[in-house]
Amino acid sequence: GGRDHYGIGAELRVPVLPFLSLTGAGRYDGYNYAGNSFGEFTYNAGAELRPTDKILVRGAIGTGFRAPDLHYVYRGPGTVNGGGADYYNCRLEQTDPTLADCVNTRYEGFIQRRSGNRDLLPETAQSVTAGIVWAPGRIFDVSVDYFRIRMENQVLNLDTNSLLIDEANCRLGTDINGGQVDAASPTCLDALDRVQRFQNGASTGELQSVSVVPINVARERVEGIDVALNSRFPIGGAVDIALGASFTYVIDHQIQQYPGDPTLDKYVPLNGYEIPRDKGKAYVTFNLPRFSTTLTGIRIGKMTNWNWDGKIDESYWFNLSAQYDLTDSLRLSGTVTNLFDRDPVEDPSHASYPYYNSSWFDAVGRRYYLQLTYKFGGDAL
Repeated sequence: GGRDHYGIGAELRVPVLPFLSLTGAGRYDGYNYAGNSFGEFTYNAGAELRPTDKILVRGAIGTGFRAPDLHYVYRGPGTVNGGGADYYNCRLEQTDPTLADCVNTRYEGFIQRRSGNRDLLPETAQSVTAGIVWAPGRIFDVSVDYFRIRMENQVLNLDTNSLLIDEANCRLGTDINGGQVDAASPTCLDALDRVQRFQNGASTGELQSVSVVPINVARERVEGIDVALNSRFPIGGAVDIALGASFTYVIDHQIQQYPGDPTLDKYVPLNGYEIPRDKGKAYVTFNLPRFSTTLTGIRIGKMTNWNWDGKIDESYWFNLSAQYDLTDSLRLSGTVTNLFDRDPVEDPSHASYPYYNSSWFDAVGRRYYLQLTYKFGGDAL
């Protein structure tokens, strides 16, 4: 498949007063793909206010527009031998089962059908940001920023496990914890259409096939706060130490899959979204005239476990990097990733291979990288 895209835009920055600057940008984009034509104007407007030479107050509003990636649109139809838990029959056969119980006792094979979706719409977004930066001197600065982003028609690749859970909830009229489910909701109608069961013979009622395609999410909203701190301290001659940290906390993250569906909080375990509410990073860098090394620590907050009834622990990861300028044109650099050879976060509820959240973690331990860079001509590295 193919896609035509054209766009035109402009941006400007206006110093209105010595302490106030305004920025603006506008752009029009047009797309033609799969017999569809779409076009939209997007904009961004911002302001920077400096009441003193140590304080910056900033804010911006903007919109976004982009076509879905080509493979989401044009991927050809195909089938594979898939597998998944038959939550519907499991819940009929057992008394008060958990999701893990169903995986262990009712894991079935079936045909999984995948294809692109030529009816996908472009994604749109609206955003608001506002913040303040305090820089009392050349060696220190700290910033706090608030963000709120609203997305519509975001492309979502349907998940087989989530479809099977939705299908069971919709057929039975309740979720696995007994909460009421509207079988006439758009999500239920879609799940019941995608999950096919045998209608006759010895396999009547068993899973036959699951159809998985990318869809446009009705809307998603996220708001949170970013905090960052950076400092640099000379300790004699050309030697200095740099320290810094950043932290993101998401106040609210909600999603509605189809118009008419209930809006779900992504941090409620039962809703099945395995994402952290907070993430952070800190670093320390030691600089010499030709040598520098940096130790970076990363923290990923608690996430919903595989069984959707609790949380897995937060995790901490460390990386070490260094570089040495052998000459003005030749540099040797190296990195050690996962410095302390940490394992993926344990999830006792994870009842199938690989037994940990592979969307966020991997089983590869400590890794080493070495790089030699040479620059021909021009300024030094």
